[in-house]
Amino acid sequence: MFCGVNGATAELGGQKYGYPATNVSSIVERSHMLEAIVFAKELLPSIEKVGFLMTNVPTTKSVIAEIELGLDTYPTESCGIKVAETLDEAVAASKSMKEHCDALFLTTLAGMKDKDGNVLDEKVIVPALVESFGKPTLCDDSWRVAYGAMLSVVKSGQEQG
Repeated sequence: MFCGVNGATAELGGQKYGYPATNVSSIVERSHMLEAIVFAKELLPSIEKVGFLMTNVPTTKSVIAEIELGLDTYPTESCGIKVAETLDEAVAASKSMKEHCDALFLTTLAGMKDKDGNVLDEKVIVPALVESFGKPTLCDDSWRVAYGAMLSVVKSGQEQG
């Protein structure tokens, strides 16, 4: 059996993942947030504060832990982490973060719902957030760049955990 493991990695101070059984192998999935923020700062040195926006799904807690554990390593300050249940809430959050943040990091958006509770595709979510924020948007997956985010540093096949 193979599985992806979401959670803070040992290199960020998290606990080492222990396999639940001898027939299980996995890879620790880690977003390259630091690398994306460094890359953005190289392109736009004026970026001083970065906010983080995501939806509330089972992996959200571990993503927030990863962000919080890495904050001291970022070349920018954090201007907050927002979790939105719906696209309307996410748009409102991005507009409020626009006042205090120079860039917005979009992560863990799959599963976000519309006002009627229907799950939305990121093809709808990302462009709406990019437009409502109106400043550089960073992310951790290549498809979000295709949907309008400014840049990403994506996961590689190299060992991460």
